[in-house]
Amino acid sequence: MTEEGFQLPQQLINTLCSGIIAAYDKATARDRLGWIAVIPELVPTLSGQSWTYLGVQLEVTFDSYLEVQRLTEEGADFEALNVLMVTRLERTRLASLEEINAFLSCRVERVEFIRGAEHVEFPDDVCDLSRTGWLAGLLARRRVVASLLRSQRRQQTVRIDLGQSTLVGEVEALEFLTCRLRISATHVFDVSLWSVEPGDVHVVEDSGMYRLPTGDLLEPDGLPVWSYAERCWVESASEPIEEEQGLNALSIRACQAMGTVAFRRYCAHHGLSHPELKAFVKHGFAMADSQDLGEWEQNQPLLVRAGMGHDLPERLWQVVGWPNLSTFLYLVNQVTSIGYTDLYGAVTPAPWRHLRAALCVLDGEGIPRPPIEPFLESRSSEVHGWGEPVNAAVKLSWMALDS
Repeated sequence: MTEEGFQLPQQLINTLCSGIIAAYDKATARDRLGWIAVIPELVPTLSGQSWTYLGVQLEVTFDSYLEVQRLTEEGADFEALNVLMVTRLERTRLASLEEINAFLSCRVERVEFIRGAEHVEFPDDVCDLSRTGWLAGLLARRRVVASLLRSQRRQQTVRIDLGQSTLVGEVEALEFLTCRLRISATHVFDVSLWSVEPGDVHVVEDSGMYRLPTGDLLEPDGLPVWSYAERCWVESASEPIEEEQGLNALSIRACQAMGTVAFRRYCAHHGLSHPELKAFVKHGFAMADSQDLGEWEQNQPLLVRAGMGHDLPERLWQVVGWPNLSTFLYLVNQVTSIGYTDLYGAVTPAPWRHLRAALCVLDGEGIPRPPIEPFLESRSSEVHGWGEPVNAAVKLSWMALDS
């Protein structure tokens, strides 16, 4: 029911015939600025077109509001929605003046606080609240940022489809408009966030590669916001720390063997065969029962050097073929890095991160991953993550996968 005495004056009713009425929302947090607004909409009906109204609760970061004010004072050419960080957007369909009065009376203390949109600096370019509108596109970009921030924090591999090309790598940095993706030990690529849709982003988890869910494109709750003061993306809530599970349970020896099986599956899928490829596979399995990892390192084959960033010999170029070359080199780098990254230092999350990246290559090619169960014979809880040298039967069972 409408609060007694709360009735829009005729002047505001007249304003609603062609424009927006709005008021500041006093209930927002200190670092936010909010509005209550009613937006007229002309919608098609069976008998033609008729007016209906949308009740809107809009909230933005105060930081982004101040940035809009600064740009306006400088006379800059910009769109407010490109700058404002929307943190709340609730919509209610209103069919009559009685419903409009009821909507406003529950959210605005006094009717005198309601004015034309321009008098309370309501960003009227949010009028297009469709799923395909400009605001929906901006919120979709922030969904992409949320996924990339999570991947960066977890040191996960991501795959970004750009239409004619696909990039696979690790998020190195996120700016307001770009994501810096490390695709190899020596190459980084700046991806424009404006060219990436939520469905273009895949994140690698232990059990496979998952596409970023789109959800409600007009739901900003929980999305990261850009801080103009700190010049970085800020997440609304920290992520709970997960217990070690899945691939993290594998020892580095087991990770190296699993990555080697992944490499062999890739080669089989593309019909690649060469003595150097077989030597690389043999070297990968040799870590499993090696009693002296220093000696294992000294017996490295040619492809290990390529995995560390050296040039691939021309004879192998011809075997791999130009279309597969970049993916092949990325896979060799990741499989090599599993065993070599922490060989002479403290154990870090890197070996497991490199294994996930190698498995991501299989996901992207539609190649089934090796099962994790056989590799659980050697666990990361042993020998500071490295695991004990396995017995001959375990090593042979790993080597027998897909052979």
